[in-house]
Amino acid sequence: MFRKLKLKLTLINVIVFGLIFIFFSIEIYFLTEWGVGQESDRVLQAVAFQLSNGEPGQAIELSRRHANVFYIIVTPSGDLVASSPGLPFASNSVKELSSAIIRSQQSRGLLEFDHETYRFQMSRSSPNDNITLVFTNNNANRGALSRLQNALTFSGLAALLVVLAGGIFMANRALIPVKNSWQRQKDFVADASHELRTPLAVIQTNLELVRGNPEKSVESQERWLDNIQAETQRMARLVDDLLFLARADSEQATLNISLFPLDAALREALQPLEPVAVNHGADLELSLDKPVDFRGDATRIKQLAVILVDNAIKYTPAGGSVKVQMAVLEKQVEFTVADTGEGIASEDLPKVFERFYRVDKSRSRDSGSSGLGLSIAQWIVSQHRGAIKVSSQPGQGTTFRVILPRS
Repeated sequence: MFRKLKLKLTLINVIVFGLIFIFFSIEIYFLTEWGVGQESDRVLQAVAFQLSNGEPGQAIELSRRHANVFYIIVTPSGDLVASSPGLPFASNSVKELSSAIIRSQQSRGLLEFDHETYRFQMSRSSPNDNITLVFTNNNANRGALSRLQNALTFSGLAALLVVLAGGIFMANRALIPVKNSWQRQKDFVADASHELRTPLAVIQTNLELVRGNPEKSVESQERWLDNIQAETQRMARLVDDLLFLARADSEQATLNISLFPLDAALREALQPLEPVAVNHGADLELSLDKPVDFRGDATRIKQLAVILVDNAIKYTPAGGSVKVQMAVLEKQVEFTVADTGEGIASEDLPKVFERFYRVDKSRSRDSGSSGLGLSIAQWIVSQHRGAIKVSSQPGQGTTFRVILPRS
């Protein structure tokens, strides 16, 4: 799939560049041709003007400076009256050449004569006066234009090769985030399938145990039914988290922004976790005394606090402590959750916000964790234009630091 996509991107780059280069090459060629013709006509007009004003010496001097310029003066019938030295054709051809120009009734233009192409300028004061014809051999101009055409062709081919190589390089660079996103999506689907398969297997096993003992009462099989209920609740929470992240990825999850007291919201969110900490044998310390008004989504901020503190409690052994502090600065609010748990190894720290990533997978299932909480927490912080950082020392504990702008 990616190979075809890379080929398409490269071909699009080459085709677009080729069309642009062809357009500008044609424009350059015709502008150059027009400019060369205008310059030749200017010289021919100057020589014709000097001859018409009786200045043959200056006309000859000007024609000498331009090696391809020469002139003839003929009668209305085409007989030769005067000419510049060194005509490029025989004098007996003058009448044929001048008659052809007179019959064309054009004062300037191009003429094919004796296997050569000439640009001419005709000048006469009145129908009965002699006719002045000034010529220049157009082969030099045609040669210059031909060289320009060849240069543009070879430059275009070379540029296309460079664009082809650059297109392949840029396509590879452009596909890196696409490949990473595709791989993350595949991993996400695989992990989600694995996480859902486990509770489904537990539910199915316990149901088989219940169905295998139809003569027993419901009360006697309460153990299997409790297992089914616990796994059903766990699967429901997992599905809710998956739907939330799916909406977040598709930018359908939105914030309800309002002004609210941040300290009161955090205390309200964390109060239900105090008995959880007590049951776990951990001490939950809250330092949220300084009141501060904050503009954001109160529900999501509460969810953020619950995720961080709940994780800290789960991974703090009995006798440990979880400290929650809030520092109010001039332009931002800092919210930290520090525990005295086992800590996280340095190689695992960059991955803690990845979906379904759990440092201790064996303990995560027992605690009911699916590995999605920190991903949701990171999304909430980013939507509030803040930052979340984690630091940890194995054996000493972990600290999550959330920085939220007050504006």
